[in-house]
Amino acid sequence: MYNKLLFNPAYAGSKDAVEFNGLYRAQYLGIADKTTQTEYLGFNMPIYAISSGVGLTATNDNIGYLRTTAVNLDYDYRKKFSFGSVAVGVKYRFHPVQPAGCIAPYTHR
Repeated sequence: MYNKLLFNPAYAGSKDAVEFNGLYRAQYLGIADKTTQTEYLGFNMPIYAISSGVGLTATNDNIGYLRTTAVNLDYDYRKKFSFGSVAVGVKYRFHPVQPAGCIAPYTHR
């Protein structure tokens, strides 16, 4: 799985380094009128002073006539034990859904 921070807020800062990632994907180019596109930007880093990590991700999906944009803020706390470490994370998601500014090709009357 490439974007672990999208699904698991406890992943933030787990690599003990500042991490940036980006992704762009397009499907059905030249086949359909409206292509499927996904853009993703992500950032996470550990905060050693308080044994935690933070992350920020932004996604934009265009699927047909629907556009979905989301911004996530992640925080986790890490506790080290003799056998390893345990992390507990929380995620705040701002996720509005809006039409992509296109008129539907068929309207029932």
